[in-house]
Amino acid sequence: MSKKIDATVRTRSMRGGHYRAGRKHEETVGDFPPGTFTEEQLAQLQADPDLKVEVLEAPRKKKQPAEGEEKSPEAPDTADEADEDFAFDEAAKAPEAKAK
Repeated sequence: MSKKIDATVRTRSMRGGHYRAGRKHEETVGDFPPGTFTEEQLAQLQADPDLKVEVLEAPRKKKQPAEGEEKSPEAPDTADEADEDFAFDEAAKAPEAKAK
């Protein structure tokens, strides 16, 4: 039994759309999520001269610090902390226009 590919596979049919490895591949770019194809199916896709195939790297998960290890100072804990530097000062007002 062949192992499932743990990466997104992007395909594009060069002949207007056709089936390969149990899936339809369109003339427009299509992404198939991780686990859709086995290693054997990926080899079939890559061997097809009428398909452009790209294997996209799986997103990397953030490494959590080990117990007793300090967090990286540049990596914020939450989205609120990440946006903190980009917050607007609500107290600041636009300058008043002078009347002529």
